[in-house]
Amino acid sequence: TDDGAWLLMRRKSQPLIGLTGFMNAQPTADEEIVNTAEQVCREQTGLAGEFVVHGHGYFRVYRSGSLESFIHFTLLVCNDIRGELHQNSSLAEYYWDTDPDWQAPDMLPNIRTLVEMSQAPSGVFVEKTFDI
Repeated sequence: TDDGAWLLMRRKSQPLIGLTGFMNAQPTADEEIVNTAEQVCREQTGLAGEFVVHGHGYFRVYRSGSLESFIHFTLLVCNDIRGELHQNSSLAEYYWDTDPDWQAPDMLPNIRTLVEMSQAPSGVFVEKTFDI
């Protein structure tokens, strides 16, 4: 946004319930990933924008030695979002934050990596493991 706000979501479902991160969407075989992201964003938040692929990678999250989450992801960015934020998802609460504390304990463990990736040149690949 013009004020530098980040669109964040607080998870209302497992895995990692209660933690905060970025919107996510599941790709489908019959639709380009950027189109899926635009549709999910519109449906869940009422916001519209054009997404572009920026990077990709793998995240593994362990809790007490057990794998809790394994994610193969494509990082998309949208710098020109339009509309008014609405809450249309039972799985997440969306909100704007102009000064997020990326170190806060309620942030997803991969959030700092995603922020760094979003600010780096496109094409970045990462593979990381987190213990929470």
